Amino acid sequence: MRAILLVFTLFNLLYARKPPKIIPLTNTQTLEEGFRFKSFCGLIQGSEPLQFEWFKDRNAILFETGKVNIETTLQQSIITVEKVTSKDTGNYTCVVTNDVGKDSFTLSLIVKVPLKWKYEPRSITAVLGTDIVLECDAIGYPQPNIKWFRNEPFEQLITDQGVLKIEKIALSNNTTYECVAENGVDNS
Repeated sequence: MRAILLVFTLFNLLYARKPPKIIPLTNTQTLEEGFRFKSFCGLIQGSEPLQFEWFKDRNAILFETGKVNIETTLQQSIITVEKVTSKDTGNYTCVVTNDVGKDSFTLSLIVKVPLKWKYEPRSITAVLGTDIVLECDAIGYPQPNIKWFRNEPFEQLITDQGVLKIEKIALSNNTTYECVAENGVDNS
């Protein structure tokens, strides 16, 4: 009786069903706009049959389009997003389930977007003694840093979010003012 019990226990240990366990990967991927995003969801273990599901910001990705493609085999799933834009930024989660368990892995996608002028600097003419407001703003990701400079004498000016206010224009204000927007993304 003892030998039969031992064989039965070994059989159960060898053939016990295992819950899915996803291979751990990097948690963040940063891409520039227009690049391809691809994420792999593979298993260290997991008894078949397995069900793979993908979510973006907790919303199920239910269908494949020309932009988003999901390829799933018995032990892995790969999501591909073509030509990413800022709208593709978010958290992508792979969830794997079987009859004995569940595992998930979330990857954050950050899409860097080159600068685009929202309010482009322009030349103006002002009357002596009046106040002027110069606006300069750009959009992109990461959030652009806006700075104003005066050329003669050269100095960086303190401004309020891209708005330069000059009170009571005088002859000493007759110089070139330059707005510079930067966010670390190549604009070429």
